[in-house]
Amino acid sequence: MPFWENKSRMPDPSDRSRQGSRSTSLAFFIPHRPGLWLLAAGILLILLIIYGFTLAPGLSWANGGTDGGDLITAAATGGVPHPGGFPLYLLLARGFQLILPGDLAWRTNMLSAICTSLAAAILFFLSNRVSGRRAFSGLASWSAALAFGLAPLVWSQAVITEVYGLQALLTAVILFQATGEETKWNGNFLRGLTVGLAIGCHLISILLLPLLFWDGKAVCRDLKKHIGRRFIGVLAGLSVYLLLPVRALGHPPVNWGNPVTPQAFFDLVSGSIYRSNFTMVYSFERLRGLSGILIDQAGLIGLFLAVFFLAGNRVNFTRMIPFFWIFISHAIFTLVYGSFDSYVYLIPAVMVYLFWAAAGLQEIIEFCVARCRFAWFPVGLLIISLLIWHGSQTLPAVDASYDLRAEKFGQEAVRSLPRDALAFTADDESSFTLWYYHFALKQRPDIAVVVEGLLPYGWYQQTLEFTYPGLQFPTGEDWTAVAIAQANPQRPACSLAGHGATTITCSGRQNP
Repeated sequence: MPFWENKSRMPDPSDRSRQGSRSTSLAFFIPHRPGLWLLAAGILLILLIIYGFTLAPGLSWANGGTDGGDLITAAATGGVPHPGGFPLYLLLARGFQLILPGDLAWRTNMLSAICTSLAAAILFFLSNRVSGRRAFSGLASWSAALAFGLAPLVWSQAVITEVYGLQALLTAVILFQATGEETKWNGNFLRGLTVGLAIGCHLISILLLPLLFWDGKAVCRDLKKHIGRRFIGVLAGLSVYLLLPVRALGHPPVNWGNPVTPQAFFDLVSGSIYRSNFTMVYSFERLRGLSGILIDQAGLIGLFLAVFFLAGNRVNFTRMIPFFWIFISHAIFTLVYGSFDSYVYLIPAVMVYLFWAAAGLQEIIEFCVARCRFAWFPVGLLIISLLIWHGSQTLPAVDASYDLRAEKFGQEAVRSLPRDALAFTADDESSFTLWYYHFALKQRPDIAVVVEGLLPYGWYQQTLEFTYPGLQFPTGEDWTAVAIAQANPQRPACSLAGHGATTITCSGRQNP
């Protein structure tokens, strides 16, 4: 027990004679199953309202969401997005596009908001269960779940089209399964299936495979009996990757890697074009920067609570092994993967970090109540006030509801490009935005969109030939923008850039 605990002064939830009138108040903090579901529903409602008001209204470049145009277009056209393909996300995104009303991009953005809200609710159940449903575990777990949903990194990805909300949801489910007792909802096949589907969302979820060897509080005791079924479940989940070559066979206009051969499939799924981003050499500044990002998710108070819990003598380090694994493995991956946006891979680590903060908060509440039976009330008000303050501080940095840069660029481009133009793009912003308007929204079918950076790749050359059969293309290896423009002199050649103000420069014949 903690060094401060005095058993004669600690509230005992099972002792009705000592609780008296306090039983009603404690019921909120030690909720039974109906109370748990009500608190989880409250988390969902609060976060969905917040995300709804800050959600990008359409295609957006906010919060590093440049890939949104690629993902939305691939989902809408039956295409294959950039490596590693994200087949599970494509299926769900297409479902949202078909079911929800409104703007196509907004419908896809909602997938991120709903998945992230569900991830926070599962974190609440996880924290409450691992705590043993001690006194005030409801309050501590509820606070951690909301803090996770309002963390700047998590919030930023919940309001745009990206795969990380779905990845967070599946990570939370897998951690919940690994730390619970085996039930019909937590059977061997289902555990493996969840991990396989998580890998089908994002390849980084391979890091979650070791959790299949963990049961509740220790390594699986009868591993030979269970592991086979679990890996069959993994294979079943991984079968979602078969969607990629099936889509590629239809020659969609977005068809990264054209994964119809084993080598092309492996290159796409493994993200071979990004391997140069991995480096074992990282600077102290990068480590300090990533540490700062992690601390920013819950401020110094969150850091104090997490350290307070881990430094205490109530920590069952054996039971914490799955949490340590997720935190450390994702932090190391973020360090060695040197892309400009690698910080998003910290989201599972943020989940664990705030779980520890919840445990620390529970210790603090118990400490206070041991000395004053009514201390839970001001502590609860303080927690709510801190959550509101932290959310208000985060809001301006992550609010995507006013970001119309991508929409303005796309609308200006489709309005200003001359008829039958060859639209050459050189950056992700202009390329993916024009793909969205041209392919997903089917605007300006007369133009041809050509991404200059992809021209050296054979799969992209084949995609252009299938997408624009009326164009003339180079017969040799000279696949450049200049060569394509010269092969089609009757079409105006235009260069587009999406950085800052929309820039369109055209040369050649201007068709009315």
